[in-house]
Amino acid sequence: MFPISYVYLIGEGLEGDNDQSRIDTYICKKYRFDQASFRYIKEFVEYVKAHRMGDATFQRHMGHGQQGHKKELWTTVIAGSPIGYGRGSNRDKAIENACKASFHVLRSPGWTDIQL
Repeated sequence: MFPISYVYLIGEGLEGDNDQSRIDTYICKKYRFDQASFRYIKEFVEYVKAHRMGDATFQRHMGHGQQGHKKELWTTVIAGSPIGYGRGSNRDKAIENACKASFHVLRSPGWTDIQL
C-alpha cells in the first residue's frame, strides 16, 4: 500500500529533499491493514466514518524517535491536530497503538462505546 500523499515540513522544498523531512499520510477511512487481529484500527476507522471525520489521517513521522526495537512512530490526526501517538515494530502495530491512545483520549470526555 502506497501513501496517499506526502506532507513536507516547513523549510524543505524539492531541493534538499530527504527521508528525514517527509511525513507519510494515510486517510483513515481508506486504510487497509494486513491482519484481522488489529481490533482498534477497525474500531477507529468505524468511529471516523460514523462521525463523518473525512480529514482524519494516520501520519508516520520519519526520523523522529527511531530508537530501540520499536522504530515506527505513527500518530492519528483529526482536523489537523494530533490525537494519539503509537510506536511499534511495524506499521500496523504502531497504528494500532496510536488508535488505542486515541480511544483513551476520547473516553475522557465520556465517549464509552469502546471497551479498552
